[in-house]
Amino acid sequence: MNALPRTEYFDPANYITDGTDRPTRKDMFQPRIGFSYDFNDDQRTVLFGGYGKYYDRNVFNNTLDEQFRLQYQTGNFNFSRDGLPRDGTPTVKWDPKYLTRDGLLALRDSAQTGQPDLFAVKNNAKAPSTDQFSLGLRQKFGIFRASVTGSYVRGQNGYTHLFATRNVDGSCCDTTVPRANGFGNVLIGYDGLRTRYKALLVTIDKDYTPSSGWGVNIAYTLSKAEQDGGDLFSLDKATPDQYGWRPIAGQDERHRIVLSGIADLPLGFQFSTLTTLGSGTAFQLQDQSAGTSVNQQVIRSLYRPKNCLGSLFGFCEVNLTLQNNVKIFNTHNINLAVDLLNAFNNKNYDGYAGYLGVGQTYSFDRTTNAPTNLLTLPRRIQFRVGYRF
Repeated sequence: MNALPRTEYFDPANYITDGTDRPTRKDMFQPRIGFSYDFNDDQRTVLFGGYGKYYDRNVFNNTLDEQFRLQYQTGNFNFSRDGLPRDGTPTVKWDPKYLTRDGLLALRDSAQTGQPDLFAVKNNAKAPSTDQFSLGLRQKFGIFRASVTGSYVRGQNGYTHLFATRNVDGSCCDTTVPRANGFGNVLIGYDGLRTRYKALLVTIDKDYTPSSGWGVNIAYTLSKAEQDGGDLFSLDKATPDQYGWRPIAGQDERHRIVLSGIADLPLGFQFSTLTTLGSGTAFQLQDQSAGTSVNQQVIRSLYRPKNCLGSLFGFCEVNLTLQNNVKIFNTHNINLAVDLLNAFNNKNYDGYAGYLGVGQTYSFDRTTNAPTNLLTLPRRIQFRVGYRF
């Protein structure tokens, strides 16, 4: 490792240890503070807000490979028509004999390629943390309460892996040193992933009371969730910040509406609903349409297509409940309920292809990119009986 070039993100001294350079952190102070201010002392107009600092930890799997890959070696063989290197990595000129076990064993013994990668954990890696802020105003209008809340969450020091063998110009990769020492490449742990979440939440509430016989809550969220870098591996750029900000897969959704309500019906029945409508979350696409090289591929963010209520939403789920409470023995109750879940049998698809091959274009046409699974189950009926005393 000392023979590798030092860069702004890599110093070999930060990855070499005799076991005493990785102490347990004792500085994760996590303050939280909140406030509310009632302007007229009548609970009608209230300003509220808060701040909190939260720490996480690097899970074991993030740091496992440093030792595990030395005990259980995994080699990747890259075949090509000409046998010339790609991104500094040797390739093997293809021969049909590699379709046989004996041919592969002979290739492995040659050790020209397929050598295991060296993983190294950063000694003084910072613990992942987030700073979370919120500020809002709540106002009462007759029987209704409305609130508007702004939220901002900033995450830093997420753990990922980078190449320690990039060339001076940032291209990938010069593997001369690791291959001379029996390794394919060197991947280093780096505590530089960042995330940010911005949201505006608007709610309207009317509490249920026996006298009114109904209640409702409507919540609308306008949000944006972003990250830089990749996930556990950020190998498409030299460092995560060079990726630029992009939507977080499975989390970034611009619009979401949640409606919950309850209403009394004759003969002691109650009807309620929980309805969720969303514009659709993002997913990541590994775009190799320009080539399969690390220096050619790019990571793109796409959003699931809108196929609910025409083309208004990308996620729809309507759950309906009809229930009745039967009083027995004065203080005892039997609750009978039937739930119609996903009442309109909306298809909330997931599992769109996350890969685009050389020369290909991306389309949501079902013949070329059919989703592979559903986020929600199909329509179903559930019966419930409860006894309370």
